[in-house]
Amino acid sequence: MTDDKITKNPDVTWREVDGEAVLLNLENDYYYSMNEIGTKIWAMLNKGKTQKQIIAAIMEEFDADKKQVELDIKQFIKDMKKEDIIR
Repeated sequence: MTDDKITKNPDVTWREVDGEAVLLNLENDYYYSMNEIGTKIWAMLNKGKTQKQIIAAIMEEFDADKKQVELDIKQFIKDMKKEDIIR
């Protein structure tokens, strides 16, 4: 598993509303909303956490299978990169 530093696209702004992250990409005017776990992952990314650290934190907070958590977070990060939310 790669543990490269993930950085937020500087053209993405966000706020937390009712426990969910709402993001706006100023480059293309697309907006996104994230559920509770997505919001937790987004907050950790904004604090400079690595993928490995995020997986460990999610596993600790939610009694979940490590393999499934790894797959889900990898896919979440891949999707955010595809949308140019993170780099």
